[in-house]
Amino acid sequence: MGEGSENSGLFRRLQEPVMDIELEVQAVVDVVNISVGEIIGLRPDDILQLNTPRLERVEHWVEGRRKFIGKGAQKNGNKVFVASQPCG
Repeated sequence: MGEGSENSGLFRRLQEPVMDIELEVQAVVDVVNISVGEIIGLRPDDILQLNTPRLERVEHWVEGRRKFIGKGAQKNGNKVFVASQPCG
């Protein structure tokens, strides 16, 4: 067994316990600026006008860090995120 396979085995042992940890993930379609008064006045069924037409540009965030840029789509009746570009 070479040093590479030892490192690979160590990596797998370290990786296994963290694979089931849940993280906060967000798909950000748009960011809009509205006043505090508008926020306080929001009620169920109110509509916020977005600047982004359809879902052409969606940002995928994990634990407060932008990870991918992509677009929204629909597959088998489900809304999905399609990543097109990783973010550093």
